[in-house]
Amino acid sequence: MQQRRLGPFSVSAIGLGCMNFCHAYGEPVPDEQAGRVLLGALDAGVTLFDTAALYGFGASETLVGKYLRPHRSRFTLASKCGMQGVDVAGDGKLARVIDGRPETLRATCEDSLRRLQTDVIDLYYLHRWDKKVPIEESVGALGDLVRQGKIRSIGLSEVSAATLRRAHAEHPIAALQTEYSLWTRNPEIAGGFVLAADTVVSVGRRILPKAEIHDEAADCLRLLSGRSHRVHTAVCLITPKGAIRERLVETKVRFKRLSREEIDAYLGSGEWRDKAGGYAVQGFAGTFVVKLVGSYSNVVGLPLYETVSLLSGEAYPVRAGWLGGE
Repeated sequence: MQQRRLGPFSVSAIGLGCMNFCHAYGEPVPDEQAGRVLLGALDAGVTLFDTAALYGFGASETLVGKYLRPHRSRFTLASKCGMQGVDVAGDGKLARVIDGRPETLRATCEDSLRRLQTDVIDLYYLHRWDKKVPIEESVGALGDLVRQGKIRSIGLSEVSAATLRRAHAEHPIAALQTEYSLWTRNPEIAGGFVLAADTVVSVGRRILPKAEIHDEAADCLRLLSGRSHRVHTAVCLITPKGAIRERLVETKVRFKRLSREEIDAYLGSGEWRDKAGGYAVQGFAGTFVVKLVGSYSNVVGLPLYETVSLLSGEAYPVRAGWLGGE
């Protein structure tokens, strides 16, 4: 397999992200299946494995440690801190929390080392910048972990160029991880353009939350069961000259009537976390939809046609094929 430089490491051009074993999209897979994927990837030449304390609230790191510990010298191990599950309400149910305080990062690293069954993490990312904590403080704490030999290098995830410069001045940053997919094209918006979007789900006059805890998601699913609802996305483009262009996109969606078993299975998947209305149509929840009128990509995350229209209207060089899914 071709190799790439990632900070101080030489890694396979294709790495394995270990999120979906137990987090975000679809139901968690059996441990044995995850083990077969991990070992199969290693045998196929993959030498970069990426996980996080957030994924399955530690379950992903536990799987990586369980199956890859005997082969630790054969791959580069990346994990992330600064966003993890916390029992906020004191009821035993974990909710996603962004916390970049130095003491939290140190404690998370110790937990990750234990779950991963290793003495050192090769590349340790700050999963999200906690805006309540100066980036220099969070990166400074990670620098201490480098000096203590618990991590080998530092990465950042989803930060701006300005924040990256501030962080790098505190301690060298080896890698930057940014979401990029068919529906998340923000890294391509360069040259002074700023693109932002947000989505809400409504039933009648009621706006549903972006579910952060189990009970919120359960309430959303019970309300949406057998009913129609609307997905609204606001897209805003700021041009290099400061002009603001906006679009509001609406898609009508109807769910089938959900059984208790279907709701429980979906809640167990964790796919609902931080999703408007408590579901992600591109995952397991796609099986709930019996009717969809309007833009599918709007429900997934970003309405492609309207976004491309905004960009092309400002002479941004739109690429052929961007609208292939509409």
